[in-house]
Amino acid sequence: MDKNYGAVFKILRLQKGFSIKELTDSNISQSTLSRFENGQVNLSIDKFFHLLSKMNLSPQEYFTRLEETTGTSYSISMLNIITALDNRNYLEIETFLKNLERQGHGAPISRSLQLQITSIKALLHQIDSNYKIDEREIFNLKQYLLSTKTWGEFEIQLCGRAFYLFDTADLRLFLQRLLDPFNYSVVTFNIRLYTYIALVNLTDTLLYKQEYDLLDRVEKYLSVNPFPEHYIFQKGTLQFKLALFHFYTKDKGEALLEMHEIVTAFKVLGAEAFASRLREQIPEFDTENFNQE
Repeated sequence: MDKNYGAVFKILRLQKGFSIKELTDSNISQSTLSRFENGQVNLSIDKFFHLLSKMNLSPQEYFTRLEETTGTSYSISMLNIITALDNRNYLEIETFLKNLERQGHGAPISRSLQLQITSIKALLHQIDSNYKIDEREIFNLKQYLLSTKTWGEFEIQLCGRAFYLFDTADLRLFLQRLLDPFNYSVVTFNIRLYTYIALVNLTDTLLYKQEYDLLDRVEKYLSVNPFPEHYIFQKGTLQFKLALFHFYTKDKGEALLEMHEIVTAFKVLGAEAFASRLREQIPEFDTENFNQE
């Protein structure tokens, strides 16, 4: 975890009028929180989200302040991109791509930049199958992921965006690497966060390709490592996709009820357009048992 995380947390804590003592409990000691704010220790993702919750601060608010304070852009993060994908926001993802391509103008494009560009193109192809990607770019991306022995944040983000390009054998292999803690030198805050976000896109891909055995593995992983509560939008999306999986493989009635509850929750949150897109994925929502009141 970047040292800036603790420094920005301290700024927000003081602005909101919380003392270190008020935020600490059995989950985290006063000394640990103080050392975190001073950049001396890292916190687990669960403890970090717990602290944000106690200050009534959303992760999105925190990361916005982090950008403003450090001058470092986090706008190309997995969270923002996958959110755009969930909303089928082609133009927003295209803007991410153009920003990356602009970085390469006037100079040879680095390998890392080219890999990022290819991974964003994969999302555009996922939304619009008419958007084509050079096969050499796909090959180079896959070979990079396969040849990199120890993954970090960069590799998770590449893989999480590019799942749609892979065949069954590749999906099986990359899922294994994504979930294997020994695939990383250190399982940091961002490693865990990006893994969860990558799983949102992976479930969408596995549903489309009808890879139900791999979906079963994802669900088992999440039963032991639940999605953080604070990312309500992404967690709800993932739950809906798993309910779709249950609809195709298990009890249709229970799955429909679960999806209906999720759609209703998104409507209550004001996400009417997104709720409608989810509803359209299941024809049974048009039956009298699931008609809108």
